[in-house]
Amino acid sequence: MIEERAVVVTSDVDGVVVTTPGRAGCARCAEGRGCGGGVLGRLTERRQQPTVRAANPDNAEFVAGDQVVIGLDDDALIGASLLVYVGPLVAMLGFALVAHLVLGLGEVATIFAGVLGLIAGFGWVARRTHQQDHGLRYRPVVLRRANGETSGQCSSDPSGL
Repeated sequence: MIEERAVVVTSDVDGVVVTTPGRAGCARCAEGRGCGGGVLGRLTERRQQPTVRAANPDNAEFVAGDQVVIGLDDDALIGASLLVYVGPLVAMLGFALVAHLVLGLGEVATIFAGVLGLIAGFGWVARRTHQQDHGLRYRPVVLRRANGETSGQCSSDPSGL
């Protein structure tokens, strides 16, 4: 289970809407001498924090501002990665191979078929991810209240160990 600390934005009977706080990193990261988390954090900083709806299986009472730990099943993350990255690539290569080896088309037509395969692969992923049962598998779950836990920020050890 992959765990992440989050802050409750709203809570209702369907679950809770949470956002993850920005990663400030340690003082070394902020100076650019640590693991690079501070520099990377500044480059990817968003004006508005993204939110996600998490399931609340225990029906615990939460109010806005509560800190919780949410979790996502490891298999769900691996499955989502394979779906989003490998699916379109396999479709692209499949279309290109069929165009070249089966249909005997030239280079330009094979490239065009590969691009069509990539687009078809992304379309398949979009349709697949909008299915109700599929979305529930990838929904994070509130595991517990944070209760003063510290998030796993980089260590102050310069060796990175």
